[in-house]
Amino acid sequence: MSMSDFPKAGPKRLNQTAAYDAVLSRTVMLKKGDQREARTGEWAFILHLQNRSRAGDVGASELLGEFYQMLEDTRPTVAATQVIWIVAADKWVATDALRMTAKLESFTLRAERKLEPWVVEAALSRFGNRRLTVPEQEKIVRVTRTPHKVNWPEWWEAEPFQAKSH
Repeated sequence: MSMSDFPKAGPKRLNQTAAYDAVLSRTVMLKKGDQREARTGEWAFILHLQNRSRAGDVGASELLGEFYQMLEDTRPTVAATQVIWIVAADKWVATDALRMTAKLESFTLRAERKLEPWVVEAALSRFGNRRLTVPEQEKIVRVTRTPHKVNWPEWWEAEPFQAKSH
């Protein structure tokens, strides 16, 4: 068989990484306002992906996540520290990754997010002498996933076991 039998096949590329390395290792000029800065093509590409990710491009976010994971895998570990890279195309990605919120009834039109009890406790512990009003307390109770599991401060007045009104 010849190449003419399969016109879309094209020639085989045996070493694609060499081609990528040649492009990504080149020096490019980045322009920031009036200043110019020499960087590698890889740096420019990552910067481009970050900008696309901020603009809401999910594919760019996924690529960045893989890139950051690769960096994390190759970085020497110090103690038992876990780093989570979050590239948010959705405003809830960060809270989901950190397990700060829970999505309730996710497959219905009434889906809603609620705060995990540990987040509420941590936030209230930072208040010091500041106190919330009763309406503010009631709102905190409503947006907490399991309010009966929260260790409420002594000054707390809102009832954590409010029945839902329909």
